[in-house]
Amino acid sequence: MKNKISKKFLIIIISVSCTVITGIAFACAGGDDFSDFFNSFFAPETSNATESAPFYRSFQTFYGGEYFGNAVHEMDSTNLDDWNTFFAGKVKTSDLEYIIYKSRIGEIDTCIFFLKSNTYPIKSYLKKNSLLLNEDKSLTKEFLFYQGFAKRCEPFATYVQEWWSDDNSDDPKNDTISMRKLIIGGKKAIPAVKSPFIKERYAFQVTRMLFQAGFYEECVSFFTENKPLFNPRNTIFYRAVGYVAASYYKLERYSHANYLYAVIFDNCPAMKKTSFLSFHPQEEEDWQGSLSLAQNTREKEVLWHLLGLYADPLRAMQEIYKLNPKSDLLALLIARAVNINEESFIQNSGYWSKPDSGYALRNKEVDTELLNFSHKLASAGNTNKPYLWNLVAGYLNLALGNYKQSEKYLSAAESGSKGDILVTEQIHAFRIMNKIEQYLKPTLKTEDELTKELVWLGKDSHQASLRSDCIYSWALSRLSEKYFQWGDSVKAQCLDYRQNNGFYNNPTNMANIIAYMDKPAKTNFDQYILGVHPYSKSALFTYKAILLIYQYKFKEALAMMDACPDAGSGNLPGDPFIIHINDCHDCDFLAEQNETYSQYSFVQKILDLQSKAVTDPKNAARYYFLLANGLYNMTYFGNAHDVFASPFVNLSVGYMDFGDNIEPINISYFDCSKAMEYYQKAMNASTDKEFKAKCCFMAAKCEQNQYFSSEEFNYQDPVRSGLFFKELVNTYTKTKYYQEIIKECGYFKRYTGVK
Repeated sequence: MKNKISKKFLIIIISVSCTVITGIAFACAGGDDFSDFFNSFFAPETSNATESAPFYRSFQTFYGGEYFGNAVHEMDSTNLDDWNTFFAGKVKTSDLEYIIYKSRIGEIDTCIFFLKSNTYPIKSYLKKNSLLLNEDKSLTKEFLFYQGFAKRCEPFATYVQEWWSDDNSDDPKNDTISMRKLIIGGKKAIPAVKSPFIKERYAFQVTRMLFQAGFYEECVSFFTENKPLFNPRNTIFYRAVGYVAASYYKLERYSHANYLYAVIFDNCPAMKKTSFLSFHPQEEEDWQGSLSLAQNTREKEVLWHLLGLYADPLRAMQEIYKLNPKSDLLALLIARAVNINEESFIQNSGYWSKPDSGYALRNKEVDTELLNFSHKLASAGNTNKPYLWNLVAGYLNLALGNYKQSEKYLSAAESGSKGDILVTEQIHAFRIMNKIEQYLKPTLKTEDELTKELVWLGKDSHQASLRSDCIYSWALSRLSEKYFQWGDSVKAQCLDYRQNNGFYNNPTNMANIIAYMDKPAKTNFDQYILGVHPYSKSALFTYKAILLIYQYKFKEALAMMDACPDAGSGNLPGDPFIIHINDCHDCDFLAEQNETYSQYSFVQKILDLQSKAVTDPKNAARYYFLLANGLYNMTYFGNAHDVFASPFVNLSVGYMDFGDNIEPINISYFDCSKAMEYYQKAMNASTDKEFKAKCCFMAAKCEQNQYFSSEEFNYQDPVRSGLFFKELVNTYTKTKYYQEIIKECGYFKRYTGVK
């Protein structure tokens, strides 16, 4: 038979783990710290399919970071509740929990012997267990015998091989002889016990052991023959069915396996996730076989529902609608289908980067077949949630650019949603997008309207599920894009500072945006987008001053900071005028500061030292040295990185920080040549050999750093034989400072050959 299952579906089947999920899952899957979605505007919660929330579209295994391994704990809780009911609440839950999950086999045996003879020695904590005080001793014994049997079976059922190892020699399932003995023992126990509830538990253990031992045919046969022992209202029944389904899967009888997984999915909430992960149709023939096994319309709906969850929601919805237009399973599938489609028509970008082709929705990527189906069901109005189909039709028409059609369907969704707050907010958000997409030229009236909408969209008090952050970010970026196209680069930059990476390096742009900030009569729109713009006027002046500082135009830099209050107020964590043989920034930051510096006071000190070097020639060497220290420390290698700090500069690399879209700055951030020049001046202005040695070494460090940051640098040859290393060796070997350098500087020691 021709394979009708889509290639996309088969790819997903192949990519999903082939591990068959049985009664309980013993592994974890999920997104850890990953988000459910990257960039999405449609909240699946508008479907109000709350019981199916784990299956909303997500980049993780389950929506909201849920793990299917949690099913183990859910099952434990359900099992404990079942036993509480069995004992009619006469045994404390904590006592039952201890016996079932914490006790050792020897402790259970002790309890049995004590019940047979109250003179049998027993630990006080066991004797006090309320289970042993239960009036029905025979029932308690049956329970304890069963628990002993279950604990002997447990290692075979719960073993999980270490994921990093291929060695499974310690797998208990290798011991098929012991497993067969347990299976025989379980079968013998079933007719011997009186309680139907405990009979059912023994039957479950045998079913599970047969699967774990690899006796798949026998597992199916045993369950079929003993099915009357099970109560279909009990979770344990569906756990047993899970092992039967897994046996069918191992026997490559996929139609039967997938049919049973669908039955479990629909009837056992605790096993919904595990049955979903186990559902693996292979080919169309298998799939049709599963459908033929369905005993009623509901079972067919669930089978199609599961197929839709895996890969083909549209086909699934079409088939479910034929079977039952009011099926409760349609809502989740349409929400998933929309979220899947918008991954194609939304221009995705990283958190700090912009998309390659702009922010306009890719209308050619809208699934028109999905759109037409939503039209059909919205018009028919015969589903159990008519508003949802109108909401979807409104959104997809918006993405396609059919704005009038979009509003028609959104209005219908609004009137049919009966005041659902999330749906109302979703419609409002889509209407804002609609307005932005139809905004063709700037007008004061539209700007005022958009201001109110942006204020609403950007507030924090929305319904938690509304994807307002994504829509708000898109709205600002899309408007920015439009203003840029209209030639208003300042408003464009305010709306989205990533719009033009080189904006702040252009003097004209800087003058224009500062003039916009100083504009006396600002409209509401002006005020709003200036508030959105992340950089203050003082930050812009600080950045302009930084550009001047790294051109060594210190007077101009100081004047630039004087031109705006708070410019240059960034504190420097260390003293920028001290220096060490080995650079140790953290040491300088932790040291007690006699004087603290900001960018502004740093420049003041530089200018003061320059002046004193001229007016006080006797002490010029010291002034030059301090100047050199400041110039050295403001480079990448020094302790005063924060001279270079502004809100939009990445200090570590000397780039404008626009995430993936970085813009090189024309600043000599790695350049130590100016510092080297002043160390030479200090050395030449002094007659003190020790001081001159210090200056010479610092000049050598500058020279070495120039090599580090050059294209000629070679990791195999990290030390370059420069002028100042040579001068140190030739002139200053007898100084104390020279000996300190030998002890502390590995590069210099390597250069000199000292061992």
